[in-house]
Amino acid sequence: MHYLKAVIKEALRLYPSVPSLIPRISSQDVKTNGYHIKANTQGIVNVWNIGREPKSIV
Repeated sequence: MHYLKAVIKEALRLYPSVPSLIPRISSQDVKTNGYHIKANTQGIVNVWNIGREPKSIV
């Protein structure tokens, strides 16, 4: 069962069921990676791209 669970997780990492998550709204001003994001700014997380980012693969 451990192998099956790992295979399912890997398949979902490469082919997520939803390519983008629900839009998020920042609750306060934030500075991240050199970008200034103001409060009440809407952003969308691209799950498909995160799953393929070499830096995020453990």
